[in-house]
Amino acid sequence: MKKGLTLLIAVLTVMVANDAGAKKTTYVATNHRFNYVKRDEVSHKLAAERQMNHPADVDEAKLREALASIRIAKKSFGEEDAKTHEAFGESAINFLAVNLSKAFREAASNEEIVFSYLDKDPIFIIRNDRLTIGTVWIHGNELHVQFQKLWAKMTIDTDRRGNERKAASMARGMRIAFDPAPNQKLGLDDAKELIIDLSAQVNVAAEPAEKTTEIAVKGTPTHAPDAKERLQKLEALKKEGLITDKEYAEKRKEILQGL
Repeated sequence: MKKGLTLLIAVLTVMVANDAGAKKTTYVATNHRFNYVKRDEVSHKLAAERQMNHPADVDEAKLREALASIRIAKKSFGEEDAKTHEAFGESAINFLAVNLSKAFREAASNEEIVFSYLDKDPIFIIRNDRLTIGTVWIHGNELHVQFQKLWAKMTIDTDRRGNERKAASMARGMRIAFDPAPNQKLGLDDAKELIIDLSAQVNVAAEPAEKTTEIAVKGTPTHAPDAKERLQKLEALKKEGLITDKEYAEKRKEILQGL
């Protein structure tokens, strides 16, 4: 009896210790798949090292401007890439700005904000699902954005329910370099961390996209590329590892059949 009571006490002690050591997570917004904003508890030591001043009242408009100003250097894509190089598209900014603003207002002094967003940007008819995951916090007037994954290519079907964790873990990241604006700087110890001075926001004009492959739902292309252009673009995508050999072969066959 005494031995059993001792064992029970030991088990309860371990359970309480585990509960005390568990990190608290609070979701601010989620689609229960790849898009979410959440508050994650961190150690008081890390919070002190970062000098996080949470909760923080960060204007949604400033967050929109900050996210829109994050640009990726052209060299990350290759010289032939014709797209603009914003890190976040309009749909991502619409989702993140309002929820990050809310998360900062609600965050405790030892909570960081973690976000995730899946961007679906098909190339021709080929799927090109990209996942971005990052951590943000406020220090003074600075927004710190630390990316765990940025435009990571999803190699598993993202429409299939139940495989979100596996798909996210297998997403392949690109070797990306930032193109800092005047009010931005890179983290001292982490090249994937960008620090944005919110008190010196600079409107960064979006680089105009070349609409060579963009087709309206009820219209015709503004400029339909010829077969040579399409094959060159397809070859570049394959070299950069943005499409698989199977996708390359299928699309090349389709282009040649249209001649």
